[in-house]
Amino acid sequence: MSKRTLEGSPIILSAPSVIEGNFKTDKSLRIECTYLGSVISSGKVYLSSDAHFTGDLICDGVTVDGTLKGDIYCTGKVQLNAGARIEGRIYSKLFENSSNENLDCTIRIPSESVVRAVTEKLDVMDLETPLSKDHLLETVIDEFTKMPTKIKRIADYDVVAETLRVVERKAAGK
Repeated sequence: MSKRTLEGSPIILSAPSVIEGNFKTDKSLRIECTYLGSVISSGKVYLSSDAHFTGDLICDGVTVDGTLKGDIYCTGKVQLNAGARIEGRIYSKLFENSSNENLDCTIRIPSESVVRAVTEKLDVMDLETPLSKDHLLETVIDEFTKMPTKIKRIADYDVVAETLRVVERKAAGK
């Protein structure tokens, strides 16, 4: 059973404010201020046009109108609107970009099994333990960054597959 609460009013971190530290919640979040640190939310996150976020963001979905320097790990959709400025890596099931400007990022689409595993972890996230004493941040980042890479069928698929088998045998010491 999910610990997620029903979608209600989001938590609002309003400007003018500077917030530094790590934060986790099962609610949606609206960031309008300068935020330095990591955020984990099993809900949706919105970064307003005035937002300046520096750190890692883990969430179910995010809409960005502001600035983000860091990495996004998203089990849902990342939507970058025209004013978004991004520096970092984006791991997301879905990606939509309204403009190709102000982007210095790489985008990687995780497998469905990775999305499912992370969603399960977010659903049962312990909100009693501070993020500094919880391994959830590292665990989720590991899930996304160590995801399997799929090889698409190409003309020399057999050569690629055989090369991978040779590499795997060498790694296994055979």
